[in-house]
Amino acid sequence: MESKKTFFDRLAVVLGVIAATLFGILVLNVLWGVFSRYVLGEQSRWTEEVAIYLFVWVSLLGGSLAYREHGHLGFDYFYSRMHIEAKTVAALFGTAVVSVFLLIVFVGGGTALAHRAYITGQVSPAVGFPIWVYYAGIPVTGIFFLIFSVEHFLRPERPDISADKAAEAAVPVAPTREPSDK
Repeated sequence: MESKKTFFDRLAVVLGVIAATLFGILVLNVLWGVFSRYVLGEQSRWTEEVAIYLFVWVSLLGGSLAYREHGHLGFDYFYSRMHIEAKTVAALFGTAVVSVFLLIVFVGGGTALAHRAYITGQVSPAVGFPIWVYYAGIPVTGIFFLIFSVEHFLRPERPDISADKAAEAAVPVAPTREPSDK
């Protein structure tokens, strides 16, 4: 039986498609840069700059998707030893702290940075692309992080995988046989 897709599920799929598409463009861009440098004898000037911009956007989008899946760094050692109510409080507290950080740094600071680049009319040196589009990745992905924070507030449970459980899940254990005395 297939579960009903939520808004958060659909958003994650869309962001995953966008990130994968940008990553594919990034790979093609880098391949063209290598080809033009080693086969044609002169690297296209724009490939390095475009690769940096694409990499930043892919990283930020991927980071928001990882945050949604609780794939970020955490203190699983302490968390795994907490009682269920304490785990809920810790998860909600952590989400609140992250949300405040995202609002101040990603959305607030990123918007100010992109706005300043827009007002000053900065453009990239090789391509002549507006720098504000590059900087816009910070507040845009900050909003996606915040949307997934809302999901974390609505469902504060985290995957309960301690280091031992993760190791057991990752490494299959072969059945052991008793040595025979022959």
